[in-house]
Amino acid sequence: MEGKIWSKFHPLFGSDLKVGFEMTFSKGAAALDGLNPLYEKRGLIHKPLNETVTRVYEPAVEILGSCKDSDGAQVLFEPALPDGVLFRRLILTRKIDHHSGKPRRWMVAARYGEVTHFGFDSWNSKDQRYLSLAYPGLNPEFVPVYFKIQMEGGDFVYLEVWAWGSDKIVVQGRRVRENEVPESLILARHGLKT
Repeated sequence: MEGKIWSKFHPLFGSDLKVGFEMTFSKGAAALDGLNPLYEKRGLIHKPLNETVTRVYEPAVEILGSCKDSDGAQVLFEPALPDGVLFRRLILTRKIDHHSGKPRRWMVAARYGEVTHFGFDSWNSKDQRYLSLAYPGLNPEFVPVYFKIQMEGGDFVYLEVWAWGSDKIVVQGRRVRENEVPESLILARHGLKT
């Protein structure tokens, strides 16, 4: 357990966009019995009172780079509990200004093969702070997700985020050009419901 970064979320685009790896278990699952006490102490176990599940967030093993300061970032997770998992998700979160209660940056997400953009500031988003993506999802491999982030001065940055692995999960992000992202992301604008 040495060397783990005991946080729920880890930077992909500085503090503006972070990723966490969440595993969901039945409440009281035997697999949870042998979990390192640091998970509880560091707030990585979530037991919603009105739900029949327990969510466990994995600490990162390694973080390399940042899409904010350079072209790419990589976060490595090694799930401690591979057995008994109902499902796994990547949880992306963005920075909320503590004074205003509003997001620091406008951002939306999209995937190839989907009709429209989604998440965060998208017209169809249910949560402006979090975006949950099934891992690996309906396909045997995680489908990359693209982000459009508005910077100071109005310019946009585009990111591609993808993940792979089973026992070791790698989440990687990199900056990409506008012509590499889904058209729905290019068309997305602040305040538009497209």
